[in-house]
Amino acid sequence: MSHHLRHVAVASLAATVIGVLGGCGGDKPAYCQDKQDLQDSIDQLKKVDVRNDGVTAVRADVKNVQAAATTLVGSAKSEFGSQTNTLKGAVASLGTAVQTAASNPSVQSLSTVATGITAVRVAFSDLADSVDSKC
Repeated sequence: MSHHLRHVAVASLAATVIGVLGGCGGDKPAYCQDKQDLQDSIDQLKKVDVRNDGVTAVRADVKNVQAAATTLVGSAKSEFGSQTNTLKGAVASLGTAVQTAASNPSVQSLSTVATGITAVRVAFSDLADSVDSKC
């Protein structure tokens, strides 16, 4: 076997071993990672002060929360239907509140966004507690 072919064979074998070993312990449901991704998005959103920073500061973070929540709802819905529905509703309400505040900024609309963020955090916390029991 040539020197080059030997390196290719060794590299292929190493890649296969790494792939097999990397798969060990990977028997957790997808929603375990999806929950963490949403937690990270919510943590980022919590850093924004809507009343002082305004709606534009929160828009991108809300979009990230919406995307992560959609993924988590999709992966966890079959096992945690009622909690995923609550989260889905809270995220939808937050999205509407942000749109309203962006088009008509006021103390009331910003307050509604802050309330929406709290509702998402509470709904996520309830779902996360249930998900943790399976992760």
